[in-house]
Amino acid sequence: MADPGGAGVDLVAGAGQARVKQDVRLERPLFLLALALALAWLTVEENSRLGAAVFAVPWAVWIGRRIRFPSAGPVVGVILRSMLGGACLGPLAMVLMLLKVALHSHVSPDYQLEDVVAMLAWTPAGAGLGLGLGAGLALIRKGWPIDPD
Repeated sequence: MADPGGAGVDLVAGAGQARVKQDVRLERPLFLLALALALAWLTVEENSRLGAAVFAVPWAVWIGRRIRFPSAGPVVGVILRSMLGGACLGPLAMVLMLLKVALHSHVSPDYQLEDVVAMLAWTPAGAGLGLGLGAGLALIRKGWPIDPD
């Protein structure tokens, strides 16, 4: 049964339903925490690419949780969602870097154009990391017994 609230979570009738509803309740506070941290990072005098990538990770996880692949099985769906979230890491970091340059500008910007464009090189690496993480999570999910409580 699909979630009527539009949270992007498929509810399964039975034992796992309470756990999925709890995950949905945690999603909004975690998203707001990621938003607050990203906004705080915009004010800091810092210009490393790693900082932008770190603050892009929660957004990539959020995107990966929202996307569904209904025709794929649960194992393949987890792998595809993780890979897509990882592939979003570079472009999301680019957006954060551009926001920081636009909102926190100086005579010389915090990030040069080469730094912003170089984040596109993180896209395949992020997709590979997401693929590995998704494969691991899918194996754990497949091997983990469902708790009847």
